Amino acid sequence: MAISTLTVRLDRRTGAANFLVHWRDPAKVGHAGGLYQVVPVGVFQASGEASWNERNDFSLWRSMIREFSEELRGGSEDYDSERGPIDYDSWPFAARMTDALRDNQIRA
Repeated sequence: MAISTLTVRLDRRTGAANFLVHWRDPAKVGHAGGLYQVVPVGVFQASGEASWNERNDFSLWRSMIREFSEELRGGSEDYDSERGPIDYDSWPFAARMTDALRDNQIRA
């Protein structure tokens, strides 16, 4: 099962809104090649095989954070979570996103 997140950007100055899509290069993907898709999209799964990742990662919000990092920031899909669970509170990007959600600067 995958999560498709419609990311809407609002320009508060002009009131204009737009949303992000990406093209799935059929030479690089095994599914849905040649289609445009919202950003981010990702399989709803833990970040690694270790059992602690299930408890730590199975959250729609945390899955979206990882996908935003990977697809919009070029981050790696390897979170080294076989050695220990991702510490979302101390990961600067995740902490900023979660703070912005809490402060109503972004909505999910």
